[in-house]
This record gives sequence, structure tokens and C-alpha cells, in this order.
Amino acid sequence: MDLVLVLPRLLKMLRRLWRDPDLPVGEKALLAATAAYLASPIDLIPDSIPVLGQLDDLLLIVLVLRLLARRLGPEKLRAAWDGPGDVVELLETVEEKTSRLLPSPVRRQLARWVKARGEEPGDESARPSAREGSPAP
Repeated sequence: MDLVLVLPRLLKMLRRLWRDPDLPVGEKALLAATAAYLASPIDLIPDSIPVLGQLDDLLLIVLVLRLLARRLGPEKLRAAWDGPGDVVELLETVEEKTSRLLPSPVRRQLARWVKARGEEPGDESARPSAREGSPAP
């Protein structure tokens, strides 16, 4: 349950990153795709299922933020964070805990979704093959 409580702060962080005028267009597109997924009624685990319905959203946000930390550096995330403690450590902890609670097919699908949207232009190796199926909405 504590995991779900961090969700509003991470959403606020996503909004701050989106508003950052120095954020590259590719990263803004990734944030926009993430927001569209979160707002969509189609979800891997419906939000109507208490706690688990929010955990898949939380894991998606964490995966996206960790990708941004690798690309932009952790300081960019730290600058957008207004919560207690170090956000980079928090992301690692949340990813570890949500990964233990969510079924592995859900984790894999979310990871594929982030990878497909986070690939660099022309990076064909990051795209899922036809055998793997399409990423989650």
C-alpha cells in the first residue's frame, strides 16, 4: 500500500519534467505516451482492482523515469523531485517491490512498452519483433 502512496508525487514529477524547457523532444514524446497510457481506460491490470490496478501504472512510471535517468542523468530527476529522500534510490526500491508483486507477464509487457517508445530514432534493435507481439497500449 505504501507503494501506491508514492504515485501522486511521481505523477507531479512527470509533470515537472514535461514542463522543463530543456527537456529534449524525444523525452517529451515518451512522457506524452506515458500520460496517454495512464489516462487510457485500457490497462494491463484495470484500476478498478484495488492496489494491483495502481501498481502496474506505478511500475510503468518508474521504468520511464529510470530510462530518463540513464539518458539525461540522475540530476535531472533529482531537480524535478520534491519528495523526501533520493528519488533515484526510491525508483530502484519501487521497481524492486512492484516487480515482486506484479505477475511476470505484466512486468515484461510494461518493459517492452517502455523500450519500444524509448528507443532512439533509427534504433531498430529496440523494436519488438512480430513474434513478440505488440507492446501494451
